[in-house]
Amino acid sequence: MNASAPTPARLRRWTALFAAALLVAVPALAKKKKKTEHAELVGVVQGLDEQPLAGAEVRLTGPDGEVVYAGRTDEEGSFEVWVDNAAGEYQLHLAKDGYAPFDTPLELTAGEGYNFTFKLLDDASARKNEAIRAFNEGNELYRKGDVAAAKERFLAARDADPGLAPPYLALADVYAGEEDWQQAKEMLERYRDLAGEDDRVLRLAFQIYNALGDKENERRVLERLRGTEHARPLAARIYNQGVALLQQGDHGAAAERFRAAADLDPTLAEPLVGLASIQYNAGDYGALAPTLDKLLQLAPDNVNGLRLKFLLYDALGETDKAWEAFEAYQAAEPDQAADLLYQRADMDFRAGQTAAAQRALLRILDLVPDHPRAHYTLGLVYASTGDNAKAREHLSRFLELAPNDPEAPTAREMLPHLR
Repeated sequence: MNASAPTPARLRRWTALFAAALLVAVPALAKKKKKTEHAELVGVVQGLDEQPLAGAEVRLTGPDGEVVYAGRTDEEGSFEVWVDNAAGEYQLHLAKDGYAPFDTPLELTAGEGYNFTFKLLDDASARKNEAIRAFNEGNELYRKGDVAAAKERFLAARDADPGLAPPYLALADVYAGEEDWQQAKEMLERYRDLAGEDDRVLRLAFQIYNALGDKENERRVLERLRGTEHARPLAARIYNQGVALLQQGDHGAAAERFRAAADLDPTLAEPLVGLASIQYNAGDYGALAPTLDKLLQLAPDNVNGLRLKFLLYDALGETDKAWEAFEAYQAAEPDQAADLLYQRADMDFRAGQTAAAQRALLRILDLVPDHPRAHYTLGLVYASTGDNAKAREHLSRFLELAPNDPEAPTAREMLPHLR
């Protein structure tokens, strides 16, 4: 089972969603009035809530850079300017404490009248707008593959409006790509405080907490992901971590990874096989039994589970249950079952348990009549009990089947003495 690591492409999906949801300031609207002898400019200055802004500074500068008008809005947020001999592009400047200044060019012509409504952004809205702009620029840079420049824009967005959530998530993903896991964690948790968590965020959270070895937060995240579409790929990833740890000889850590994978996706058999193998090799038979029950309920024909069930009951000395388990294993994998039983018979013979060894060896030859080592060891068993005729029969058959086996010289040396 292979697990694929998260890739930066995920960020582009998130940022595209956020970008579509963020708002950009709407420009002012205008319309002409009836003709007059001068250019007449009438304006109303409002906040985004459409409430009038009294006392706002108004400054109109002509094409030559000279100030044509300087004043303030009245209680209704209105101002009126008459411009003699108007021709060309003028610059209008609006400002009020607590609001972002607004500058715009106006094309004015003598004999025309103009009506405008201007909406000023309060400072908070202006900062948010700047943050949105920086964030969207960062998103576009990231899409083009310029991660370093994108990171700078995401940082600018964060600084412009610390209450805007998406830049923190983008930065968490960038820092994760740089393997700066502590910074990634800080950005992720700030995002979570502002916007909560969903399945996609939790996948990144798992990656970060897993890299930091933060087991408590990792368990919390995995519990949230259980039963989602992300559970199986993450369980596969955790399982692969367990396999790597097992290969490194860290059986305890491997067992923890296998448990986590099995808990995250209870439909996967592989983590249970890995855990059961560790438990058997450690002699932890009390823990092994329920693990095997769970595994064989999930996958009744799992050959590893059937093999371990036989080995468990054999180790516990529960002969009847061991043979019952062996029957199921043998039905699924006859050749492997014979080899496993031979290993057990050989151990019994070396331990002086000749009756148990003989019973197992005869069973092997029922399954695989030409099993060379079964014939060899059974010949040794009969020789040890004085049944020389049967000893000669099985040792001779062994030499026919495997004349170059490392034990062949021993068999040849014994045969002349078995009269």
